[in-house]
Amino acid sequence: MLGRLFSRNVARSLVAALAVLAAGLLHAAPAQAAYGAQLPVTVQVVDGDWHYNQNLGKASGWVQFDSGKKKFRYSLTVDRQSSYTPPDVLIYANGSLAVTEWNAQGTISGEFTHSYDVVYVRVVIQGDTFHGSQYVSYRSDGGGENHGSSYGRVYNPYV
Repeated sequence: MLGRLFSRNVARSLVAALAVLAAGLLHAAPAQAAYGAQLPVTVQVVDGDWHYNQNLGKASGWVQFDSGKKKFRYSLTVDRQSSYTPPDVLIYANGSLAVTEWNAQGTISGEFTHSYDVVYVRVVIQGDTFHGSQYVSYRSDGGGENHGSSYGRVYNPYV
């Protein structure tokens, strides 16, 4: 009788130990960084020549940063307006080119992971046109032949 009682206690202890071990092996994955609010951004590029002064392209939507500080995602709706070709959208992280969407049309979206903390993201739209027979290109951030019209900088609230 003592042997049977001892066997039951050993069996119960063994089952309890295996349950604890299994729970330890099947623990939940570490918490992932969460994305914060969708921060609005709009950029507009214009033909800055005072003779023409036409809207060439516009991108509007949002940028969202994760709490881990190294990722962002975006969704932008691109309006071609008067650009000769569909505009290009360039997205910079901390001043370095991170994403290029050539001939962007409709809604573009994606996610980018940086090796460093992302302090800010800057969205630039580039459109082109003709002045007579001369092909010219303009950027919303002042690159190209004039100063464009708007700056699309969004700061990471987690940094």
